[in-house]
Amino acid sequence: MTKLLLVDDEKIFLESLKTGLKKFEHLFQTDICFSVNEAIKNINKNEYELVITDLRMPKKDGIDLLLHLNKINFRGSSKIMSAHNTEESLKKINELGFIDVIAKPFDLEWFENMIVEFFREKEELEKNFGSVDIVIRDICRKSWGSSSLSFESVDLISILQVANVDRRSATFNVKVNGKSGSIDMLEGDIINAEYEKLKGDEAVLKLINAKETSIVVNSKKKKIEKIIDMPFIDFMKGILKRFRSNTDNFEDDFTSDVLSEDKKTSLNSNSKEEKMSTMNDMLTILNNEVNGLQTASIFGKDGLPLAQENPSGIDIDAFSAKFAMVKALVSKTVKDLSNGTLNEIIVEEENGWFILRPLGNSGLSLFIAVDTNATLGNLRLVAKKLAAEAEKLT
Repeated sequence: MTKLLLVDDEKIFLESLKTGLKKFEHLFQTDICFSVNEAIKNINKNEYELVITDLRMPKKDGIDLLLHLNKINFRGSSKIMSAHNTEESLKKINELGFIDVIAKPFDLEWFENMIVEFFREKEELEKNFGSVDIVIRDICRKSWGSSSLSFESVDLISILQVANVDRRSATFNVKVNGKSGSIDMLEGDIINAEYEKLKGDEAVLKLINAKETSIVVNSKKKKIEKIIDMPFIDFMKGILKRFRSNTDNFEDDFTSDVLSEDKKTSLNSNSKEEKMSTMNDMLTILNNEVNGLQTASIFGKDGLPLAQENPSGIDIDAFSAKFAMVKALVSKTVKDLSNGTLNEIIVEEENGWFILRPLGNSGLSLFIAVDTNATLGNLRLVAKKLAAEAEKLT
């Protein structure tokens, strides 16, 4: 049976949530815990697809629970409830997209619908995980939340994000392959970081880039040199842009949220510009090789199109951003279930087809959308050939 765990020290509140969710017990089972210690015992005995915890509780709190989930490499999703931030501040925090923070108090009906949607989407995806070549039908009609379909265990970014919500002052000691690093926070903002000989943003970038980390929080007050002087959200946006685009200039990545600037960051050398120009030329050829072409793009991990052919004039940025997340989710699941590698995603929708192919290990992907005039077999052949050519340029 699929399981949900709710954690909060407010017993009446938590019991009312469980009562409201009882009518959905055919879809999932709801367990409740009134402390982090109790929650840890349950998590160690059961497999939960979703854990939702209050942030501030006596003794151990929500961050302590996230640290435990990280320690055991929890494979499910997690969300945090907080009554200590404004809705506007939580909106900015959720824009980072690594863990959802739910503002308390909230409408119970909204909460129930959010939980039900999570489990129904998860159930629908699992029905389609049968092979490396995966067909997901009608996936484009869905609205994918930032972490309602989490594909990573609780990581360092998630924990830092929640520490920011809690305005936490603490040092997070991080071990990567036996090597130690640290990130210092003062009232929710990162003020310093170290990893080997690296300091500041370089150390943070290295630590969040690590595949597996062990994290311990030290809340003892100590005097720390402040070498990072930037609000948490702004700082992390800059770090994540560097992480996604593999660039070296932190200030350039931070200075603008405009899409055209993101593209400039990704094309930060003449050789890259030439490659992207060649990719644009390759996509243009699709007009002659594929009937009913609506749009085609080559995009990165962050969903930003680097090359595109768009005869229909649709919102290619929105498509690419959503499919970047879908590809990451499906790739991770394929690897976990079959130890295989994702070769292709095909989506059938009412007015045509979408096809998505990763370009090797480059982090880039080819996306093509066609209407009903196209032939699927021909589309797959062309996409495979084009992806192979594009991969040579990465």
